[in-house]
Amino acid sequence: MGSPHLSSLVREDYKTTAEILSSRIGPEIRHLILERLPLFLHEHPQSRTKVSFNWLNEEKNFVVKVFGKLLVTKSLQYGNIRHVESNEASAVAKREGRGPIELWLAGNTQVDMYEYVFSWTSGRICLMFF
Repeated sequence: MGSPHLSSLVREDYKTTAEILSSRIGPEIRHLILERLPLFLHEHPQSRTKVSFNWLNEEKNFVVKVFGKLLVTKSLQYGNIRHVESNEASAVAKREGRGPIELWLAGNTQVDMYEYVFSWTSGRICLMFF
């Protein structure tokens, strides 16, 4: 009723080290996601998605970048109350406006497919997709 939406109080910022342009992980993960996405989409009618699989399949629309490290800082601000928490991550997803969907991977850790999938399904990319 009189309280703000939690999404208006929470902010998520990303910091990265230099992009690793020669990494093979980015193209491999992009290929795996696009290869397996139709299985996931089978449960969702095409009319419910914000972007089509064909749109996502274009190189410029779904970009996977690899960086040395990823740092995610989440902050909550409500009145005089402020809480900030920073953690390293192996994957984050982002999209600005109607631009490309980007999946950022950390090159300093083992490939953590669970976190990649969690980044994909836990809202960030799902919100961009549905």
